Amino acid sequence: AILKEGKVILKGINMKDSNQWKNKFQDLMQVCQGELKKTAEIGKKMITAGQSNAELEESYVELGKLAFNSMSNGDLKWENLKAQAHLEKINKLKAQLEDIEQEVQDIKK
Repeated sequence: AILKEGKVILKGINMKDSNQWKNKFQDLMQVCQGELKKTAEIGKKMITAGQSNAELEESYVELGKLAFNSMSNGDLKWENLKAQAHLEKINKLKAQLEDIEQEVQDIKK
């Protein structure tokens, strides 16, 4: 390339080839820009989906806590065997955690 009076002159390329090259380059840039926009939009959707998934998980946990408390105090009678097994498991794990906490306090003395 040769620079003359502020213009780039491409050596060995006539004006017709130069225009074709510019058009192809512009087409390529438009495709890239379109793909970049799609990628950004997908990224936004993924962030929103991640936030929604986290909120959904929180809601499941809160519902589970409400059901546990209602089952424990007798407000909810749920004869489902799996639910009963989870209730027993939660009570067992809570007791284990209380025991561990007491052991830690005893060690600190």
